[in-house]
Amino acid sequence: MKVGERQVSPSLKGIRGDHRARYFWAASRLPYRCRILDAACGVGYGSRVLAQEIQARVVGIDIEPEAIAYAKEHYYFDGVDYFAADVRGFKSAKDFDAIVSFETIEHLDDPAPMLLNFRKLSSRLLCSVPNERLLPFDAKRFNHHFRHYTPEQFTSLLESCGWRVVARRCQKTASPGAVEKGVDGRTIVYEAVRFSLPGAIE
Repeated sequence: MKVGERQVSPSLKGIRGDHRARYFWAASRLPYRCRILDAACGVGYGSRVLAQEIQARVVGIDIEPEAIAYAKEHYYFDGVDYFAADVRGFKSAKDFDAIVSFETIEHLDDPAPMLLNFRKLSSRLLCSVPNERLLPFDAKRFNHHFRHYTPEQFTSLLESCGWRVVARRCQKTASPGAVEKGVDGRTIVYEAVRFSLPGAIE
């Protein structure tokens, strides 16, 4: 499996604190036994956290089949299903109560198709990006990223794709990586809700 920036460990203890903390924060924001899409789930540790913490029904998708195979082997949990799929074109016969997609947007040259597709799947989105102000983009250092975002740029991107930000949070450290109020951290973590785009056929 191509590791790259992926957090890969057969147990949750081996996953970096800020990556774990985002999912525990998401679990604290979402209702018990809801249906969640974990988009770009990687090796599945976050999908399992959501299922364990709030007994959610979770669909975890990732574009890399090897990551999904690892998830099925190490992070299987009752209520979680893993599939190899591209987040930009994923379809579902049933809506999700929420979509969680952490550490995804900065890996896409154009994240708009994914964010617009998410609107077809759910009315609630929890997502994160590196903060350009505290982690300035450097192609050599962050060779798996296309760019980083200031809080204003992140808000503008989401709004242009039909998502209104309702909670602004951040993470100031890699470990323990607690999710805190505000946007003055190395990682920006937002919760957004879908709204109607002018002229769009919903």
